[in-house]
Amino acid sequence: MLKKIERAKASKGYQVTMAVLEEYFGKDFIIRGFICNTDPTSFDFRMILDLPKLIGIDIGVGQSGPRQMFRLGGNGVIEVGIPFNTGNSILPTGIRGEGLGWILKNDRLTWGASVDSPESIKNYFDLFQSYYEEHYLNPVDKRNNTNYSSQRTDNTYFNMGNDGWLGVVEQLKASGLKSPTLINAQMWRINQNFLDKQIAKNKAFEYGQDPKTLPKSSFYFQEYLYLLDHGYQFHESNGIWTSREAVK
Repeated sequence: MLKKIERAKASKGYQVTMAVLEEYFGKDFIIRGFICNTDPTSFDFRMILDLPKLIGIDIGVGQSGPRQMFRLGGNGVIEVGIPFNTGNSILPTGIRGEGLGWILKNDRLTWGASVDSPESIKNYFDLFQSYYEEHYLNPVDKRNNTNYSSQRTDNTYFNMGNDGWLGVVEQLKASGLKSPTLINAQMWRINQNFLDKQIAKNKAFEYGQDPKTLPKSSFYFQEYLYLLDHGYQFHESNGIWTSREAVK
């Protein structure tokens, strides 16, 4: 099995997949599963991928073996499967899902993007990124005074909503994580990862209420404490508590 994994990771399909993931999502993803095709002539693989707000994505390369390459004239296709409650497919995590093309009702995306076509890959991942941002990253609603902003200019933040939050929890349970303590720790890790990215970019943070008054059991308050531990200080102006640059 190790040789198959090494063979798959040496393939052009894997190299292109990793390059495009880093281009579109930076280092903001985690690979927690790698599955190789059992056919010794194939370079096919599937990965279980986690983004900060979407866990259990199925992404990989198909139709990459010599026989398929001869028929297709290339190194295979990159495909993305997304957790989807009403999907007819079963993803590697065991939960329901569907391919990006099916979800977007775009027949041209049914088989993914050709590894050998930069234009095809760009179109495919532009749509994947847009889907992710539209459904999982939402504008700040200033009327919800418990929300904070990581970008003072655009006022955007990570928000799953109640349904999204419960969906991620169900995905974690489906993956074998049963303990509420461990599930909460994983959910906090998602938040922490987001904060770390913004801290590394020297972003400012805002709260629509005094963060010291937030419920002590909430993630919002935990995030506030995390920022204090990293040297941030918050000051009120016109009802908005804004962080100054972290103390070095």
